[in-house]
Amino acid sequence: LLVGLGKHAKADRESVRKAAATATKIAIQSRLPEFAIAMPSLKGSADVAYCITEGASLSHYAFDKYKEKARKKRLGTKYMSILYQGKDTASLNAAVSRAQLVCDNVNMVRDLQTDMVPNKTPEKIASLAQELGRKAGFKVTVFTKPQIEKLGMNLLLAVGSGSQYEPRFVVLEYNGDRSSKKRTALVGKGIVFDSGGLNLKPTKFIETMNGDMSGAAVVLGTVKTLAELKAKVNVVGVMPLCENMVGPKSYKPSDIIKSYSGKTVEIGNTDAEGRLILADALAYTAKTLKPDQIIDLATLTGACVLTFNTYVAGLMYNDEALANRIFESGEKVYERVWKLPIYDEFREEMKSKFADLNNINASRYGGTITAAAFLESFVGKKAKWAHLDIAGTAWSEKAVGYLPERGTGWGIRLLVELLAK
Repeated sequence: LLVGLGKHAKADRESVRKAAATATKIAIQSRLPEFAIAMPSLKGSADVAYCITEGASLSHYAFDKYKEKARKKRLGTKYMSILYQGKDTASLNAAVSRAQLVCDNVNMVRDLQTDMVPNKTPEKIASLAQELGRKAGFKVTVFTKPQIEKLGMNLLLAVGSGSQYEPRFVVLEYNGDRSSKKRTALVGKGIVFDSGGLNLKPTKFIETMNGDMSGAAVVLGTVKTLAELKAKVNVVGVMPLCENMVGPKSYKPSDIIKSYSGKTVEIGNTDAEGRLILADALAYTAKTLKPDQIIDLATLTGACVLTFNTYVAGLMYNDEALANRIFESGEKVYERVWKLPIYDEFREEMKSKFADLNNINASRYGGTITAAAFLESFVGKKAKWAHLDIAGTAWSEKAVGYLPERGTGWGIRLLVELLAK
């Protein structure tokens, strides 16, 4: 099988990933138990081997746990070798092992994103985090509903009030650098299903909302990966988990709710729920955990998808250097981001006549940035902060290259590239 990389001058890491993905898919279709890929003559052999492994591992995935025949056919292709003519095989083997570990965790997160809610209730995700923490070597603290009530996380409680499943608030701690007190906090939106609440989502929008916990899943996968890599970095992961449903106790538009931070929020729309649970999580992170920098990830706004389609995530921030590092890491692993500004006019739009803030802006324009302006109000001024709106990149409507249909696991490779060094 010959797979073209295009013009030699333009061949890059992504070309290699896509070529390896093409080869892997054909191997599966051809029912080959094993196959080999000859390494192309590009600079940086270890990098090339890493990218071949990424393309093969990520394209070997499919969400077929409920389709026995399809799963059996896919798993029939078990082994891939890289053919390399050279002496420095140790560095290549290390690169392959590292890439395989990262991709295995990306694929684990894809399963979590795509699976149905009964298999990933807040309680079950919290239990999974505890199990993974025991195996990988990171600490997990789970707050149950009574503890969440005691903390005063009323926004998280409100969003979960219509669900049969009680919310959970989960904190993951990995300390890989005992010589440093610096640490990064990763905060992920964990709405296990988003019906929209009383502002119910319409058909063609509601069907994929089991993926609305992608931010939390990526946080879990990233902390697990860093722990397994024994990365010399200190990271804390924060996952607010609940389900936004319609029920007799559902929160309502026009409600005014006091947040963990003490700020009051008027509910303009119950379908702007992700920013509410993130507000409590961000305020807790800044006040209690006191990290040096905070990065949050959320499938937050449809406006971001309208702007960037499924190709790019929106990046909003309060620190230019942090934003630049995120951008550069995204370029390297092809999980691309683009910076958007939070001007004062966007902040003004989030003010309420009757409370400190409204959870939606009155004009409904600029929704991606106004949502970030809302979150910024809960971060405080001490920590560097960046917000990644992954509404488009976390989910794919069709399989393309090494991306599967549905949950993509987007964000883990970017964050590992950013933090492991």
